[in-house]
Amino acid sequence: MVVCTLSHLFQNTLRKNSHYILRINTFNYSNYIFNNFTGFLRNGQLSLIRYFASNTLHISKESPETSNFISNLNLDTGVDSFNHSSGQDSTREDANGFHHLLDCSHKRLKLSKKTLKNIKSIERLYKQPQDDYNIELNTTIDFEVPLAQQPKFAPSEGYEHVKRLVQKIYKSASDGVYNDALWSKYSKKICITASLLHPSDVCLVLYSFSKIRYKDKDLLKILFPFLIKYVSYNSCRGLSLIMNSLKRLEASNYDLIDLVVNEFCLNVDKANVQDIALVANSLSFFQVYHIKFWRSLYNSLMIRHHQIDPLQASLVLASVAKLDIRDPLLLKLLKRKLRPPIEKNELPSHLLSLVYHSLAKLDFEAKYFYGACANSFDYMVSNEKVDSQALVLFLYTSACILEPQLNVVEKSLKLLSSQADHLKSYKMIKLKYVLDHLSHKHQGFVEGLNEELKIFLKTIRDYRIKKLNKRLSRWAREVSIILKEAGVEHKRSVLFDYLYADIYIKEHNFIIKCTGPYSYYTKSSFLTKFAKIEQDTLIMKGFNVGIIPYYEWNRLKTNQDKVEYLKRFGENAALTLNDKLY
Repeated sequence: MVVCTLSHLFQNTLRKNSHYILRINTFNYSNYIFNNFTGFLRNGQLSLIRYFASNTLHISKESPETSNFISNLNLDTGVDSFNHSSGQDSTREDANGFHHLLDCSHKRLKLSKKTLKNIKSIERLYKQPQDDYNIELNTTIDFEVPLAQQPKFAPSEGYEHVKRLVQKIYKSASDGVYNDALWSKYSKKICITASLLHPSDVCLVLYSFSKIRYKDKDLLKILFPFLIKYVSYNSCRGLSLIMNSLKRLEASNYDLIDLVVNEFCLNVDKANVQDIALVANSLSFFQVYHIKFWRSLYNSLMIRHHQIDPLQASLVLASVAKLDIRDPLLLKLLKRKLRPPIEKNELPSHLLSLVYHSLAKLDFEAKYFYGACANSFDYMVSNEKVDSQALVLFLYTSACILEPQLNVVEKSLKLLSSQADHLKSYKMIKLKYVLDHLSHKHQGFVEGLNEELKIFLKTIRDYRIKKLNKRLSRWAREVSIILKEAGVEHKRSVLFDYLYADIYIKEHNFIIKCTGPYSYYTKSSFLTKFAKIEQDTLIMKGFNVGIIPYYEWNRLKTNQDKVEYLKRFGENAALTLNDKLY
């Protein structure tokens, strides 16, 4: 129950003899006003009470006493129904002053920050919808400043034509019309009439083009300024659609992304779980770690956890996994929401493999959950309801991160061999990891496969990866320069089949990996699972591996400090090599 004491607001407006304290309680405020403020009506304060009631309270007329009271005050007429006589000028000025003070009441003066935070958290859970203006007598009265209203556009003769054009575009997108000539025509028309578009029209046009995945750079250049202009007029659903559209079109306008996400964070209390999941998925696609959003995501999901469905939980889990955000409480919540549909085999194969991979990537301990995922995947593989991408992701997670169920691995390899013609470079790299780890950890299993699968594994082993477009990092170049000055022969940016080495010292068969921020979990000094897998695979192939973390190298200010650091690094590496020899 929210109880608002407004006695200090009446002191500047009521007469000295009107020393009453108005204490509004959501259960009995109507009777209290009716019984205790009759004196105000008799003393000429009718205008003030009418102004107060018509501009601040929306009272339900269910109570008979309240209905009579409202009808006597003529609340339905509002402020414009005042008798503007000369004798009531002072009363109206007092009422305006009181209304000005009342507008400031939402600041909740003289309350601590902790109390304000608790009040806001309660209001976020129980406040009434904005479009419901009838406040029942047994509910909370919420004094909050409304959000900015939709902009008012002057009537235009050409807008009806633009509106019909937007409707046609949306219908074509909904019907799945993939015709380049048609969408090129739509794009040119929108470029001409863009100045007449309303905020909802801009959002709808962008969403329609993204649904068809028709990317027109000229159109995007024209729409981006309007998206920025109208960003504050979009609802949370509109903002989430804008983010999802940018992801689909791969339009990495980070200024627009930052504005949209900031606006979404301001109104996150009005967003549903689907909107939050779409924004999270889009941010992870662009590799944007927006601190305010990820904090609000955690808080929002903790409050709305009963509203999360499996699809939304899968999207959020994949998003935090892509940005390497490890939050045990959030992961535990998402795991609890996903386990029932997994055990019932209701989660589609592509989502199942994504969940399985994402949770394992974050190094989350959930043995029985992983077992349920493997059993569900086994059921889908037996019915051949799995595509190649889901198969590759499941095999990589099982063989390289977790302990695999070998019978499921064999079924997956058999099904994948029938789709070998559709395997591209990225999938083949993952399968090379799978083959090396299975050969090293489960050699007997690999040797016991039938001839058909052995031929398929040989195809994977013999596949040649195209040259990887990897640039040497800044501190890797500095390390190379210092080694060269010290007379150490080495090579830079060396590729061993599908494995990459920043610096390779052939004399000692030693690889130096200069690990950057993306090789570590967010806000931690622990290597990600991917970084560990790459390091372990190099060691399995017989290389000696040393790691130079970015955060240690950044602490070194002078060139002499860097030389000393590399000397200690070399001494430790030499001790490790000697231990292996003896």
